[in-house]
This record gives sequence, structure tokens and C-alpha cells, in this order.
Amino acid sequence: MQPTFDSTQSSRFGPCFEARPAALLYEDDWLMAFDKPAGLLVHPTFPDGRPTLIDQARLVCSDATLMHRLDRETSGVVLVAKSPKATRWLAKAFQKRTIQKNYLAVVHGVPPEPTGTIDAPLGQAEGSEVRIRRAVVRTGGERAVTGFRVLQSFGGFSLLAVKPYTGRLHQIRVHLSFLGTPVVGDKIYGSDEREFIRFIETGMTPEMEARLLLARHALHAARVEFLHHNLRRDVEIAAPLPEDMREFVRCRGGNPEAAGSMEG
Repeated sequence: MQPTFDSTQSSRFGPCFEARPAALLYEDDWLMAFDKPAGLLVHPTFPDGRPTLIDQARLVCSDATLMHRLDRETSGVVLVAKSPKATRWLAKAFQKRTIQKNYLAVVHGVPPEPTGTIDAPLGQAEGSEVRIRRAVVRTGGERAVTGFRVLQSFGGFSLLAVKPYTGRLHQIRVHLSFLGTPVVGDKIYGSDEREFIRFIETGMTPEMEARLLLARHALHAARVEFLHHNLRRDVEIAAPLPEDMREFVRCRGGNPEAAGSMEG
């Protein structure tokens, strides 16, 4: 069951991100999984009536509860519990880190090694004009660990498989920027954090998109894996690489089908 989203509500990201509902990837008696498009909020941040993923989920199940979040610009798999009992066991699974999350990212440059692990604590970015900005810190930070593997390099960019082993705010984006390979389109952790401030003030403009190369950051939650508490079997839920990221890779001489080689 799909909601009727009001497509007359303009998006700050431009018309390609306006009012698109999330595709339902998986459903059983306990949970649902959606493929959230970039630009769709997972839950309301302001009472402005904009459609959100949880609004859509509650059209299917009135007890729907978000089990984790993705940034507005990040696309991909989001799990939603359908009952208080399911909420409890999924919350426990996330707490124990038995739910594995796998991402795809398109980044500037090429990492120094084809595979690696970034183990660097995160904290508030001192002196930043962007209040929510995080940074790798020497003292007082929270431990953050991210694994990565290069799937393909092309034209000064790379397609990476990324696995966060901890769940810190903006972890993947901060770590990849720290590595020297920031995510394409990242307004905060790219070359100039003031792009984020300009975006808040004006929304996406053609000039800004030309500088960023992509209207949103090229990060996609591609796969979630877990042992289902009730079905007693492993469940794997995958969301295909979205068209904007596929087109970016294609136009720069890469092969978006390399995203299918995440395993290994």
C-alpha cells in the first residue's frame, strides 16, 4: 500500500528528489524493510506536513516503529518493526551489533590500500561553522571503526563497499574524508563545509551542483543481514544502487555493476 505524496511540495535538493515514496523491499509478520530514496526524511523534523518514511510505514501498520535512521541524503535499506515485541528484539539485536549493515559509497580519489579498516575516534569538530559536524579527535571521542574495500576505481573516483562496525553520527562520511577520499556530493565533509550553509540558505542551485558533482552525497545503505528472532533463519535484504549513483559512475567511465561484488 503506497501513500499519495504531495508532489507539489518542492525539495531543497531539486526536482529529482521531490516526494518519492520508499519501495517496500521485505515484509513479514514482525517487520518491514524499505528502500529509502535520497531526499526523503525517515521521520518529521519540523511540523511542515512533508511526507516521511515513517508516515508511509504507518499506512501499512499503525504500530510501525523505526529501528534505525539514515541521513536525509543517504538512500537504502531501513528496517521498521511492526509491533512492540518486534521493536524489543530488533532493538536488542542492534544493541548487540548482530545486525550487519553494508554500504556503497562513491568517493573522490583512490584509498591508499584496496582494503582497510579505519579505527579513529569521533567527536565534535572544534571551530566548525556547522554545528552538527563531527571529526576524528585525539582525546575524548567515541570509538568508531569502519571497514572498506575498493570495488572499482575510475576517472579519479572510486566505488567502495563500506561496513561500519560502530554506529556513530556521520561515521562513514567522516572516516572516508579522514582517509583523504571524501564522499562525492558531501556538503559537510567535502572540500568546503560552507556548501552546507549555502544549501541551508538557498537549497540546491545549478552552480552548487556543478561544484559538488552530485546533488546529494553518494552514500547508499545497500544491504542489511541478521538472524531473524522469530523465523529462526538468516535474512538478507538488499537495495539496488540508485540511478543517480549509477549514472555518476557510468558517466565517468566506471561500471555500476561492480556494486554487485560487495561480497568477499
